[in-house]
Amino acid sequence: MSIVLFQILSVIAATSTALLAGIYFIFHNTVMIVLAEQDGIKTMNRINQVILNKTFLLIFMLSPLSSLLMLAIGLAEGLLTFHSPLLYGALLAILGFLITIRFNVPLNNSLALVTDSDRNVWEHYLVHWVTWNSRRFYLSIIAGAAIVGGFVF
Repeated sequence: MSIVLFQILSVIAATSTALLAGIYFIFHNTVMIVLAEQDGIKTMNRINQVILNKTFLLIFMLSPLSSLLMLAIGLAEGLLTFHSPLLYGALLAILGFLITIRFNVPLNNSLALVTDSDRNVWEHYLVHWVTWNSRRFYLSIIAGAAIVGGFVF
């Protein structure tokens, strides 16, 4: 039973982490570039309101939770070794989640308090948010690939 649960959690972790990588990618590749060309405070605040929906939150929470459970079961049952790509993929997925909670969310919360167009606030937000978004994008894409790679190797 634990092998089946481990495999199910691995698929959920790979899928949800890859979906998050796609979301982070679109911000990395397009959205933030366009918003940087203008005073994007109002638009970014609206995006931050809209993205907090059931679908996003489900995917956002599934990635670290399934990764954590996969790690716990895999290590407890001897299904993971320290040479397994699954182990490192799960750890990277959890790290991407922690980056979001520690850096991106507080930046979003601070921006939500801004009511006027303030170029200095916007530029500070852009530099820091984009930096952390890029890191979580790369971590998520590597994590998803590592988990999938764990099925193959």
